[in-house]
Amino acid sequence: MRPRSPSTSGRSTRRTNGPAPLVFGKTPLAGVFFGPKEAHRVQWRGRLASAACSVCRSGALSSMPRDWSRYRESIAMSKQRIAPRPDRAVPVSRSGAQSWSTRIGLVDDSMRAESIGTWYRAAMSWILVSLAGLCLGSIGSAANAVEREDDGLQALAIRYYADKYRIDPERARARLEIQDRAAGIDDALIAELGDDYAGIWYDPNKAGRLQIGLTRAGSARLAALQRVVDAFGLTADTDWVSVNRTERDLTELRDALRPDLQDLLSTARANMGYDTRRNSVVVRAVTRVTPTEEATLRSLAGIPGVIVQRVPVDTFAATYQGCWITACNPPLRGGRGVIADGFCTGAFIAYTPNSPHQWLLTAGHCMYFEAIVGDGYAWHARNEAMKTHLISAYVNYTFAGPNGRDAGIIWLQPSSYWATPAPIAAVVVKISDDTTYNPSYEIRQTSFSAIGQILCRTGRMTGTDCAEVSLLGADETAKGPNGLYYGVRNMGEVDACGAQGGDSGGPLYKKHRAYGIYSGRVNAGPAFCWEFYQGVRDAEKALGVKVLLAP
Repeated sequence: MRPRSPSTSGRSTRRTNGPAPLVFGKTPLAGVFFGPKEAHRVQWRGRLASAACSVCRSGALSSMPRDWSRYRESIAMSKQRIAPRPDRAVPVSRSGAQSWSTRIGLVDDSMRAESIGTWYRAAMSWILVSLAGLCLGSIGSAANAVEREDDGLQALAIRYYADKYRIDPERARARLEIQDRAAGIDDALIAELGDDYAGIWYDPNKAGRLQIGLTRAGSARLAALQRVVDAFGLTADTDWVSVNRTERDLTELRDALRPDLQDLLSTARANMGYDTRRNSVVVRAVTRVTPTEEATLRSLAGIPGVIVQRVPVDTFAATYQGCWITACNPPLRGGRGVIADGFCTGAFIAYTPNSPHQWLLTAGHCMYFEAIVGDGYAWHARNEAMKTHLISAYVNYTFAGPNGRDAGIIWLQPSSYWATPAPIAAVVVKISDDTTYNPSYEIRQTSFSAIGQILCRTGRMTGTDCAEVSLLGADETAKGPNGLYYGVRNMGEVDACGAQGGDSGGPLYKKHRAYGIYSGRVNAGPAFCWEFYQGVRDAEKALGVKVLLAP
């Protein structure tokens, strides 16, 4: 008898078929979809910032102008100028048609006495600046101010960076501290720029400074963007770079090139993605192609914003394999092994908003290959006594197909051995020469990744390693255990090559933020090897879940 869904409706589940091998554009593989899950665990920092900004957006403060110069002008009406602190100079409302000082009565006739007026204006200005600071914290700077990176993980990242760029550890530390302070700034910039956002990156040729791309349209909002940078404590570590294309332009250009490269991509003789640092789409292709394909590549190389690289290898095929990593006792967490007929790694604990169910987030191809070459969907995990216990037989996943994602979730059955104590918002950091074993490295936020950023990954054979993001939005092709090719899209790449069988589904993280889910590795030789990962926010969106965050 087919097992029933954990959905509150009690309806039976349905598993749909996956994409046809060697053909891109079929129906994306989907697993089992369920009803609602557990209610959102909100961080106390988020509640405080949200409450503060609710005050900022309501009542008298709702019409506070975006431009602080208007604020100073309104104060000048009462002959009292109190300039805001530079690190707080961020607008707290998007409206400003009515003078804020007039709205709350700063120039009421009853308050024109010098002694009373001066005191009142000073007090109200102090309150305004304080509230602005609380609203500013919602961007992410408040969390960055109190969060500190795990010493062992930072030491591992420092060693990687120092070795890669041949600099001393102290210089490497300073550069990584820039990245840590900037964690989450992309969300704030996107909120300000919308479709005019042109991406960020970290430039090793400029002491690892943060680079923010600006189109002509984006430059018109430079003052507001500068306030965001100031709020993150990056004023002295940021450069503004003029670019021609937004990040949306780059993704649209990449998508437009895909039909012309279909044969090369589907046979793993090419891959592509975009690089915000070069403000271009990068196409990599093997050297041996047909005359028709050669003509296509030369034609693409003449398109503005497209860089074609020829690589002396025969294939860019990645591999999907399975194995297991270090076992852990409950509570369930990311960065540990899960077992069906084969083996994968869990990335992060997730939940569906407004529902009691929880899940373990991992790679979608783990479920797909279990369905076609394994025994099915029943997933287990081992405790430290090496005893195997069922997590559940209910999954939801998406793999390949037109959307090209690689993400899946395993439902945590309430009666399971793994349900008590409750799963935690953490991943395992494994021991190495630099790191100490930390089975409870907290995950407090999710984020997008950026070119030049250092991310860390936990895996079975290689422990915990760190590497630099080298490409975004990449199309990759991988060979499964059945010998067939599958295409995934919009992946991130890191310049590492150490992942081995069983690392699939493992977490990519840094500064207590979730960034991605390890998918596969391309090993075309020592000079042409990289790992790629599914972005965590894209996975959340595809599966209708949220990563569980620590309070």
